[in-house]
Amino acid sequence: MLEKLLKSLKRTVILEGWTSSIDGEALREVGDAYREMLDVMIDYALEYRAFQPTLHRIFYNRFREEYP
Repeated sequence: MLEKLLKSLKRTVILEGWTSSIDGEALREVGDAYREMLDVMIDYALEYRAFQPTLHRIFYNRFREEYP
């Protein structure tokens, strides 16, 4: 079920300008980290029917420590 929902939640961002391979790798790392955070929060929200204030309270400090 989650995979079906995630397929419909796609967003494309176009970055203008040139990036080096180092910049591209950094952007991929940020994107991967963001995707991982969203996956965790979506799973939790669906399982416990949690809304944004609850998700913020539970995950904000955790993610700040994991992804400084």
